[in-house]
Amino acid sequence: MCLDRPESLPYLQTIVRRPLVSLYHIVQSMSSQPAIELAFGYVMRELRKQKSFSQEKLANICDLDRTFISLLERGKRQPSLKTIFALSKALSTTPSELIQRVENQLSQQSP
Repeated sequence: MCLDRPESLPYLQTIVRRPLVSLYHIVQSMSSQPAIELAFGYVMRELRKQKSFSQEKLANICDLDRTFISLLERGKRQPSLKTIFALSKALSTTPSELIQRVENQLSQQSP
């Protein structure tokens, strides 16, 4: 979506009327990425920030590449089961709790 086109105006007015809309919801509504990948990335980023980890530090702990962490957070890649376990361990959570947070994020985005 190009925001300088007239058809973008209703979308922008919606954002302006609802200033508390999370960045996640704005990006998700503008993106062609599937919601589940974006929700996983959002949750992962929030947990990473809570631990005060950089993408590079998290990648090193999990034995992953920093660019892969970035791609996961942006919803451009999907994690394997092995990656979910490594990330959850590094972020001091369980794989089931990580997935539960993703499910909660998805349920919050529903209209």
